[in-house]
Amino acid sequence: MVDRGSLHTALTYLYLDDGPTNLPRNRLKAAQSHLDEAERLLIRWLYTRSNGSERKNYGKAALIAARQSRYRCESCGFSDVRALNLDHVEGRTVDTSFACLCANCHTIKSRERDWTGERSLSFRRVLSRL
Repeated sequence: MVDRGSLHTALTYLYLDDGPTNLPRNRLKAAQSHLDEAERLLIRWLYTRSNGSERKNYGKAALIAARQSRYRCESCGFSDVRALNLDHVEGRTVDTSFACLCANCHTIKSRERDWTGERSLSFRRVLSRL
């Protein structure tokens, strides 16, 4: 028998902009068997960031950014949820905003600046010096 309330809560958590920002663990467990594989992966990914161990680093703002991007990379549009990252746009600050990026775009963005905060050389400029 389907626990309709739990499934409804899980789906609104995933897809509605004004959906809940917390997902009770018992509702998560009850709904998981009724979600497809990508939704199960996505809901676990979001749950750890909005309810679980990573809540202090991400929280509500990250969940909202992921929903607004419709779970696609904001830079290139890649949609495989297994490769999506929630990027701290201005670094890890208290009131940070987030961007949903694929692993490639996130790595490229992260390496635009070197460890000192200075803009690093582009890959092509580095290759041209070799």
